[in-house]
Amino acid sequence: MATQHPIVRIARDQVAKKRIKGQKPHFPKAIGYQRQRERLSKTFDDAAKSIADWEKGAQISVDPRAVVPERALVFDLLGPVAEFQLAAQALGLEWLISESSEEDDGAADDELQGQTIYVTMPSEAGLYKLLAMWNRYKKPLSPEKHERPFWKIFEYLCDLRVWSVQDRIDPSVTNFINKLLDAQPDRVVQVELDFWYRNAKERRDSAIKTLLTMLDEVGGTLIDLVEIDGIRYQGALIAIPAKVAKELAGRDGKLGSLDEIMTIRPQSEYADTTQEDEIVEAGTGFDFSTTLPTGPCITGVLDGYPIVNHDSLAGRVIVEEVDIDSAQVPALNREHGTAMASMILHGDMEVSPPPSITRPIAAFPILSKSKNGEGIPTNKLAIGIVFRALSRVVELSNGDGPLKDITFINHSICDTNAPFVRRPSPWAMLLDYFSHHHRLLFVISAGNIYTKFPVTDYATNADFAAAAPDEREASILLAVEKSKGTRSILSPAESVNSITVGALHHEANTNLPGTATDPYPTVVMTNLVSSVGFGVNRSIKPDVVEQGGRFAVRGSNHRDGYVEVHPHTATDLGQVSACPSKTGNLQATRRTAGTSNATALVTRSCNLIADALDEVFENDGERWLDLQTRVPMLKALLTHSCHWGDVGEILEEAFPPQGRYTWFKRRDTIAKFLGYGKPQIDEILSGTTRRITLLAEDTIKSDQRHEYTIPIPQSMFKSREIRKVKITLTWTVPVLTGMADYRGIALKIVDAEGKSEFWKGCDRGDILQPNGKTTARGTIMHLLLEGKTAQKLKDDNKNLTIGVQARALHGSLEHVAVPYALAISIEVGQSITANIYQEVKGAVRVPQRIRQRERVGGS
Repeated sequence: MATQHPIVRIARDQVAKKRIKGQKPHFPKAIGYQRQRERLSKTFDDAAKSIADWEKGAQISVDPRAVVPERALVFDLLGPVAEFQLAAQALGLEWLISESSEEDDGAADDELQGQTIYVTMPSEAGLYKLLAMWNRYKKPLSPEKHERPFWKIFEYLCDLRVWSVQDRIDPSVTNFINKLLDAQPDRVVQVELDFWYRNAKERRDSAIKTLLTMLDEVGGTLIDLVEIDGIRYQGALIAIPAKVAKELAGRDGKLGSLDEIMTIRPQSEYADTTQEDEIVEAGTGFDFSTTLPTGPCITGVLDGYPIVNHDSLAGRVIVEEVDIDSAQVPALNREHGTAMASMILHGDMEVSPPPSITRPIAAFPILSKSKNGEGIPTNKLAIGIVFRALSRVVELSNGDGPLKDITFINHSICDTNAPFVRRPSPWAMLLDYFSHHHRLLFVISAGNIYTKFPVTDYATNADFAAAAPDEREASILLAVEKSKGTRSILSPAESVNSITVGALHHEANTNLPGTATDPYPTVVMTNLVSSVGFGVNRSIKPDVVEQGGRFAVRGSNHRDGYVEVHPHTATDLGQVSACPSKTGNLQATRRTAGTSNATALVTRSCNLIADALDEVFENDGERWLDLQTRVPMLKALLTHSCHWGDVGEILEEAFPPQGRYTWFKRRDTIAKFLGYGKPQIDEILSGTTRRITLLAEDTIKSDQRHEYTIPIPQSMFKSREIRKVKITLTWTVPVLTGMADYRGIALKIVDAEGKSEFWKGCDRGDILQPNGKTTARGTIMHLLLEGKTAQKLKDDNKNLTIGVQARALHGSLEHVAVPYALAISIEVGQSITANIYQEVKGAVRVPQRIRQRERVGGS
């Protein structure tokens, strides 16, 4: 059925313009020459000595401080990366990784605070050249033209050191190993190794041989090995005896000193367990056979194995087996995959009757039976299982079968052992790679955190339980904010091209929690398990939040005189979804809650947006699924209707720091919980005479600017009533896995003058939304502008000019075109009787009715 006020496509002005350059990024003051000479001379003298000893054949391989060829060096520097990388290449150093510090905006600068880390693998000639340049710098001599990049390194160098066991062993390894050995002191422990990825295959093969030799010495075994060239990844899963594991936990031992290894971390593991009341099984009571889907499948699900003959799933789920087959997962273990399929297809089945989507979904199982129900197979690297499943998706996209149009993938699986810290995980890199190169939108759960956190307003749990509900709610809000540092999103939720979803304490169920305690009886806050952002380069994560079901809260007394609380599932709280049955009931349901549920509901919304896009593009004789811009379009329309709502106002008053001049830090804190807010999909799917949503999509290269001219109706100038403009820009990037800001290309929304003013009298003002600088760090920019005062536009044509411009963050991407989408909504108040929708639609520049484009395949 046709929509009365559908999305309207618009075209950009025909000629691409030059990017308008803004202010140069802040560059810290260089450290003075004399001080550098005093600080670093010993470091370079020691480097020269270790190279000389190495040339003489001295056995210095056991010395983690020695600077020798094949050993990674770390440059702790002040300032941006790009200039320094040129100098490193000139030295013949092989670039490996870099990462940014997590200093908050506005923090005081420390002259010797390393803000950027470079990691390189030196050659013998490169080391000698570096030392020679240092000797010229410290004399001092003026640099020749080709020497200037080296002087820049020395002026901003905080420290030069060797990548050591302290860098190599992930901080989480110690807790991981100790927890396992406390339960079973003599057990074998499995850990993951990330190798330094070398360009030459023979050098990667050599690293494996070195590892095998080392494992033979310590009594360990190689379990699995994965190489993924597209993200420069080489990793191994190994098993080691308890004695060797204890050495690793203490950051010691031969394995921790192996130079071929970049990182040692816990084995990737999926576990979603919490203390629960006894599971209550019920029947659906619905007949799903009358609403079987008829549209093409565009949704993939990387999750557990679903019960495909459950009444709510039968005829709606296509299973594609890659690593996991049905024999590996007994029916009673198929909980998570069944629940996710159910939530995507029907939403929360508390709603009667469930409004089912019109398309089937495809399940690519990646979980097998485990001691806790479902988990990643213990004899496989998780990233390898995901890589092979996604490779199958791409293979299917190049065929003519029913799964050729898979466009978005629900990925409600996180690594329980890997909270995101600074550097993107290989798992996140993998999703980013497939997203951009194979046009896939991943909808990822932010991850569930079940650990306790302190509520210090109460001395005892009895006081906590007896408190007035609104007072207890206020205390929990402040307590969870204070604990945000221990509740980081779980990898791969940091993926920059994907949509990451947090969970709201909300559901269709309105039952009171019985004897349990509701932590948020009056506010729709993120629920107690929903993890907290930011993401890579302190970008917005989670991107959106959605209903994830309610958790009760339980407290316990801490010996230091305060209460610790944790989330608790109660039988009468949660969202209803399909589940396995001990009695074989194929209508069985149960209540669950968490970020997985919220993610499934967002994937469901993507299906509804896809229906709207079908209608819009069919009118122009096109299939949006064939376009290179399909992922940015989905991202743009999904996030375009987001806002913080009432909870934003509550957190603005409750969260620190309070004060007029600290608003940007407070907004950043709110964004860590809420992202851009909850999508209001109905605003996208159903327009009105007072609101129009415009959609543009294209590709853009670095230093280009695309402009869109939007006519503003005369009736908008005749009223002082509230009028709103929403602008959302999204794109995907070919990520640079070795760079700190690994997006590769940054886009920006600007007005005709390269600024962000757009329309006088209609601006960000006091609207509660994320800090503008923070939104610029990811691949989604979402601005809400509002005004009441009647103002004239800047030009005589009464047009709103919106520009999209691109800037490459690395020279290698200067000529690469990236796909983007731009969504723009104009809305006026109730008192304006004019048909804004028709006025704007009749005046905008529309795309050529049928554009001849080649289908962009999966390769």
